[in-house]
Amino acid sequence: MWQTLSRIFSRAGDSQDPDEERILHSAVEAIVTVIDGRLRLLPNYQPRLLGATKIAVAHVRGLAQLLPPATSLGADSYRADPRLRLLFGSVDEMLRLFNQDATLRTFRAGQSIGSTSEIYSLLVAERQIKHVLGMELHGELIQREVPKRVLIFSDRRLRALATSEQETLRLVKIGAFKQLLQFALARINQAKSGLPIGPAAHDRAGQFQSRSEIDASEDFPLFDFDSDHIATRDSDSARLNDIDRRVDCLGPMALRLDDYIDIINDVLSHSQQYLRYRPFNADVDHMGMLVDHGGDHSTQDAEHITLPEFVRPDRSSPVVALVLRLQNDALRTSGKLSGFM
Repeated sequence: MWQTLSRIFSRAGDSQDPDEERILHSAVEAIVTVIDGRLRLLPNYQPRLLGATKIAVAHVRGLAQLLPPATSLGADSYRADPRLRLLFGSVDEMLRLFNQDATLRTFRAGQSIGSTSEIYSLLVAERQIKHVLGMELHGELIQREVPKRVLIFSDRRLRALATSEQETLRLVKIGAFKQLLQFALARINQAKSGLPIGPAAHDRAGQFQSRSEIDASEDFPLFDFDSDHIATRDSDSARLNDIDRRVDCLGPMALRLDDYIDIINDVLSHSQQYLRYRPFNADVDHMGMLVDHGGDHSTQDAEHITLPEFVRPDRSSPVVALVLRLQNDALRTSGKLSGFM
């Protein structure tokens, strides 16, 4: 099934492509396999899902094209690229990420010696803006305890490792599509758990989780995917099956498979809201402080940055997504990056 997604997102997408319609039908089958195979029992499930699937596939294909070209890693690029200096407070901090990242170690272990000179990856990190007290220079006078805003990055991780930039972008598209299916599964989970309970079933109401509990439990991070499975699919499917057993007693009030179709179509047709690309533009100083040119008198060292970011429909932190290029021969046997030494 993931081979189907791989074929879909290996292509640029062209309405004139004679295989495009067949590929979209394959995408529908992949969606049904992930969500619930029983959807195939519904008449016309393919045409009912085809329109929203086409929208989602086109959106995901476009997301990868919006990402800036790969950024090389090394001492020179760290000094020259303010984005890297913001994401990593020091070269040592950058080094620790690569030394400790299990995904990178596993990927390198699967590569034969000399098979490739470069490794590409998607670096993802959550961005926050925190309010702190700093200092400001007014002529020769230093003003202390000045309200400042500083960029903070957390939960940095490497995803979509590959031996070419094109392959990394393909994995990004597959992962983004999987995330849309995660959102659909979560919505179905919420709908089933939040079913109205009639008087006859009042005693069973305690068996259902509250809507707020479901919402809180679905806080999976963007781009937290690998190449083999949907990160939350196993837990979601198990919970859905458990809820299935508990709603059987509700008879006609149970969520119908037709409702599944409606939810899937709603998520996929609004994919641009579930996975929205929104570049973050700001002027920052060497300490990562946001510079307000209207009130800051020491902006000579300010640099303009543009960070590629994705945002969720909720209010969680935006996710920075930066494609990196690492020279494989710069990796020592110990796992350290000799290019940073």
